[in-house]
Amino acid sequence: MKNCSTQRLFLVSPKEQMANYSISFAVEVLAVFSTHT
Repeated sequence: MKNCSTQRLFLVSPKEQMANYSISFAVEVLAVFSTHT
């Protein structure tokens, strides 16, 4: 089970990581803007 999920994560990783990074970056930018205004 663990092996399976790790394999899946490894396969999906590049695109998913990019998406997660973009989302967290956008969230941080939004947070900065909301605190500054």
